[in-house]
Amino acid sequence: MAPSKTKSRTQRQPSAPAEPPQQTDHVPSISRDNDSLNLAVLQRHNPSIISILSIAPYAVIYTFNATAQTWDKSGCEGTLFVCQLAPIYEEAHDQEDGMEGIARFEVVVLNRRGMENFSFALETADSIEITEEYVLLQGEADTVEGDETDGPNTAQLEKRPVVYGVWIFAEPPPSSTSEMRTINARVMQECAALAEASRARVAEGRRVRNEQALPVLEEDSQAVPMGRQLSLREMFDQQRRSDGGWSVQSHGPPSHPVGDDTGEPLSAREGSSNGLGAQSAAKPQMSQSQNALLSLFNKAKQDYRGNG
Repeated sequence: MAPSKTKSRTQRQPSAPAEPPQQTDHVPSISRDNDSLNLAVLQRHNPSIISILSIAPYAVIYTFNATAQTWDKSGCEGTLFVCQLAPIYEEAHDQEDGMEGIARFEVVVLNRRGMENFSFALETADSIEITEEYVLLQGEADTVEGDETDGPNTAQLEKRPVVYGVWIFAEPPPSSTSEMRTINARVMQECAALAEASRARVAEGRRVRNEQALPVLEEDSQAVPMGRQLSLREMFDQQRRSDGGWSVQSHGPPSHPVGDDTGEPLSAREGSSNGLGAQSAAKPQMSQSQNALLSLFNKAKQDYRGNG
């Protein structure tokens, strides 16, 4: 008879409950690394990009054919980014003067099927329209007019209106991508409105600044600019104004002609008897200062002759 086997029973201790995960505001490093990597790739294509505002994992760019009234694929599809660019200043000294720069935003699609990427500047809110299938972007594109084979100077770039249709991949709810088209389209509209308001604000600030500087320019225009040569007429006019009441004909006190008992001036009577005019006969009397100068000149002349 085989011995029976007895089973040993051991009491198990209850395990301690797992601690709940701690909530923290720390962003996982993988997200920061992805954002930094995406920004570095975008800046390689456009160094003016400073931040990424929204991302769509997959988008396809269509162009509207006005002749056939159809949507044609442009050959560009890939990840879509809504980016903010560094502000631009109309004049070089605007930034030094503390003036506001014009805000800029752009839609970029990194092409998976070719080397040419898609980029569209968001400038006005009216240029963006949201439909059930596409996000419509209305803008202008460069077209080559002329035959390039005839020479580089015969072909010219001209602007023509163009409508882009951006198809953004979105799965039905409850997928996380169900609102991808709506979210990115709303971000595009907000960025375009900000750029339009910034451009109007800068234009108004420049207008006010020019109006304030206009009176100063008018005052400066009335003065003679430094380094400008005066004409002979301006020089004589200035000399005439500085002379004032100076007279060429009389530098001394007024002289009165001496008359006889008849009351007629002797100079006039002598001039008429000698056949000379009254103008040549009348001679102004010299003043005391002129007599003194004449005496000095005569004395100097006599001394010079005596020494000689």
